[in-house]
Amino acid sequence: NWIGYTPQTTLPINTALANIPAGHAEFLKSQSGYADYYGIDYGWFGTLDQMSPFLGYLMRLNEDTQFTYNDDMLSSVSSVYTKVENDELNIHDYEHNGTLTTAIYIDDDRVDSYDYELRAYDGTDCIGYAEGLHFPLDGNIIFPLMVYSSLTYEENMVLEYYNAHSDTYYDISESFAFEADMRPGNGLNPVVLNGGQNDNVIIPGLNIVSAYPNP
Repeated sequence: NWIGYTPQTTLPINTALANIPAGHAEFLKSQSGYADYYGIDYGWFGTLDQMSPFLGYLMRLNEDTQFTYNDDMLSSVSSVYTKVENDELNIHDYEHNGTLTTAIYIDDDRVDSYDYELRAYDGTDCIGYAEGLHFPLDGNIIFPLMVYSSLTYEENMVLEYYNAHSDTYYDISESFAFEADMRPGNGLNPVVLNGGQNDNVIIPGLNIVSAYPNP
């Protein structure tokens, strides 16, 4: 369901939605971020951490629910959460989006570093990217990817990941089809992505220097 937001200030998502009975709602997204519900002991978590009167939201419910936003707290107007976009992607060019919560593995070892960024491509066009995010329930790093398209369904979405430390791109062996409002995986059960080095990558930083003091 698309939902309206009635409070006149920006509120943390766990405050704004506190009056929804536990377990009735499981997912919420805006155009630039999303969050999953992880039970009454923890609440909502994801790249969407605040709700604002200037944005629209799509909520997934397990059953019909009536609720009133909880704004019973002192709150000043704060900036709207907006994911910083790179030069390759303008999310406002697209009508549809979906989410893919992932974990990256290299040689069977899970990536546990913020040096990596996950990217999605439709041909040569970047249609999504995600930096690593610490998931507090188990301490691992997840890559919460939002992907975009002007179509409701597209085949062959190609994924790769980028190591900022070495300035190197790596292939992801799995490929996916884009479907509007798709949402595979969550922080507790992420979609597993297996990576390997792209054979066509030019490794940066190599040069020839004097052999001195080699005799």
